[in-house]
Amino acid sequence: MPPLPLTLAHARRYAVLQHLPVFLQKTATGETDSQLTNSVYLDNPSLELYHGRLDKTPGAIAVRLRWYGSGKPETIFVERKTHRDSWTGEVSVKERFIVKESDVQSIMNGTFDRVKHRNKMMDSGKSAEEIADWELLVREITQAIDTKLLVPTMRTQYMRTAFQIPFDATVRVSLDTNLCMISERGYDLENGKRWHRDPSVPIQNTEIARFPHAVLEVKLEVKEGSQCPEWVTELQNSGMLYEVHKFSKFIHGCATLQSEDVQAVPYWIDDNSIKESIIASGSGHILANSDNEYGNRTAAGPGANQIYGHLLPHGTTAEKRGGVIGRTSQQKVDDVSKAFGQKYENYGTSYQNAYGDDEDDDEEGDCECSLWPTSVCGGFVGEEAAATSIQKVEPKVFFANERTFLHWLHMGVLLSGVASGVLAFAANDAIIQFYGILLLPVALGFCVYALHTFLWRAERIKLRVPGRWDDPLGPVVIAVVLCAVLTLNFFMRLFDLMTHHEL
Repeated sequence: MPPLPLTLAHARRYAVLQHLPVFLQKTATGETDSQLTNSVYLDNPSLELYHGRLDKTPGAIAVRLRWYGSGKPETIFVERKTHRDSWTGEVSVKERFIVKESDVQSIMNGTFDRVKHRNKMMDSGKSAEEIADWELLVREITQAIDTKLLVPTMRTQYMRTAFQIPFDATVRVSLDTNLCMISERGYDLENGKRWHRDPSVPIQNTEIARFPHAVLEVKLEVKEGSQCPEWVTELQNSGMLYEVHKFSKFIHGCATLQSEDVQAVPYWIDDNSIKESIIASGSGHILANSDNEYGNRTAAGPGANQIYGHLLPHGTTAEKRGGVIGRTSQQKVDDVSKAFGQKYENYGTSYQNAYGDDEDDDEEGDCECSLWPTSVCGGFVGEEAAATSIQKVEPKVFFANERTFLHWLHMGVLLSGVASGVLAFAANDAIIQFYGILLLPVALGFCVYALHTFLWRAERIKLRVPGRWDDPLGPVVIAVVLCAVLTLNFFMRLFDLMTHHEL
């Protein structure tokens, strides 16, 4: 019998196994190399948590109930994830506590007996600090469920395989396969006795979204000033992975299965490789098609990473310098194919990016990336994407660049005002007039330098070019020229005073 061909999935797994072993996960029946993971996310009818996570609002939370294994859930992890903007120096956090399945309903309706469980923790030897932290977390989560009217909304289900060297968290990799999202709305709650779907009841096609890709998460804990391991960078640039910035299973599931209630959708919805799955779930109307016929599978382009390049951590070497296309669920693109023909005609088959943390990963790391391991997204001839960079950029960096530009312009306008005033009120003083004339080109130089630096830095930020984004030479030259003009004026006035004094 001839050997089976090596598939791309096997190649990816082998690429990771060359550096990390499979991390065996403990279960009730022993140890296994992969485990079924279920997460039921809570939200309210207006999808408040969904929109907060989509908009990356500081302090936006996600609340989920997670359990492992294919049998009836027994141990439930009640988890809360809180988003923080990393540019502020804070990090997003995930907090959780464990309850039995029989206690979930009391968590949902606000009758959870904290005193009883606190006493159990005291009897088990937990410290007062641990008990206080646990009680605070339980109280905050139950209050959020009560005040925000959170109910089970969407479930994610997948097989997770972890790769890690035991007792070494420097590099951790998880591979989620057979990923699907299931709507948790519309079933009989049996008077509050049920908080998740009955697995024996069939699911309609419009209630499930089968994601066509696996999701690979790389989590790094590197010391400040250190670089990501070389093999991780090589894996990202291997062409086997299609990285997606800020990808979230929760956001994707809600946008696809609760499309009538969402006000905006994530940018990756328009990726051509997941279009079939979205149409199969009955949510084809959220796609940016060039026409209204979903059955003809008209593509929106080679991939959402190319449509929404301004959202990604780096650009491509072939990117045109025009605008980019962005939209919400209410703002459709009239002619995406034409836009691609004009602006994105040279994208390559390799779409590697260095992305930030995935919204659904289990733990926070110093450097993370979320990827779709797939080969479906190829087929477009052109230059390859720019090299991966671990340098992260927050959206407010663009605003900081604009503020710097305005400060330089303000100084240029101030100098030009001074020069104009000097020329207007010194008609009979040749020295002062000469000083005013010298100031005018200096003011113009400030404005020209500000515009040049703004455009140059904006380009480097947009393309995530590794290296320094400041200009160590330009400000020095401008300052030296200004000092030279002031010094020249000083000595000319001093010479004039000394001459008149002698006379």
